[in-house]
Amino acid sequence: MNGFDAAGFMISLLDMSPNFAGVMLSLSCSVANLGSIFTPIVTSFILRNDPTDIRRWRIVFLIIAAVIVITNIVYLILGTSNRMDWDYPDFKDKKTADPEEIKPVLTNSQMSKEQKTKSH
Repeated sequence: MNGFDAAGFMISLLDMSPNFAGVMLSLSCSVANLGSIFTPIVTSFILRNDPTDIRRWRIVFLIIAAVIVITNIVYLILGTSNRMDWDYPDFKDKKTADPEEIKPVLTNSQMSKEQKTKSH
């Protein structure tokens, strides 16, 4: 179940903002890793230092399953894969964007010239 969750949100970040997908992925993974910090703490609180109690382990696993299901439902309701307006270089002022930001750094002809000089 977690594999479907990771594949879905990673691709939607890339769909939402190809220019900032790395930044958004790092921020979302940072928030998601808070679970790695709190899971042992909550587990030890529930188990009360008795790892042999199966009833308490069921509680731990049910809490984890509930968190995964609830966060997936929130993602399904609020998630989007539409490209965001702020992803475009001319976001603030679409009429007077800096032309340098819109053009690629190297054109195809410049790239082929560089490849020829590297091969010689």
